[in-house]
Amino acid sequence: MELIYREGQAILYNSLKIRRYQKRQDIKAIIDWLCREGAHVEHWLPKAQYKGHAYDLRIVVMAGRARHRVVRMSKTPMTNLHLGNARGRVSDLNLSEAQWQAIEKTAERGAALFSESLYIGLDIMLRLRSHTPVILEFNAFGDLLPGISDAGMDTYQLSVIR
Repeated sequence: MELIYREGQAILYNSLKIRRYQKRQDIKAIIDWLCREGAHVEHWLPKAQYKGHAYDLRIVVMAGRARHRVVRMSKTPMTNLHLGNARGRVSDLNLSEAQWQAIEKTAERGAALFSESLYIGLDIMLRLRSHTPVILEFNAFGDLLPGISDAGMDTYQLSVIR
């Protein structure tokens, strides 16, 4: 979010750049605006890290089964790829088979809440110390994963044969 003042009026813009505000006046203007828009406040959980980067996973569940995985890494807590963060490699995380099973089970149980949907992209983090999977977000259009395949098919190819 970008905050500017024009003629003494606070104006907020959507921005892909992460900013840090420290002035009380700026923080008040942002919080007041968010509250007028119906803010949703969540408890922050520290994410697991790999080589100094916080990371989470985008798991695409199709027809009830976890199919595609992407690692999203950042120096900040926000790992969204459209913010310019890096894609990591699943193999680099060195997660055990039991950990992957827990992640996939969490994703599949979450996706089951939307059983009428063919697929859903879930953002799942692992807690910093315990590596317990936690669902952060459900995405109806979380399937843009260039270069990621399952059974030799990307998300679009797999959805066509379903």
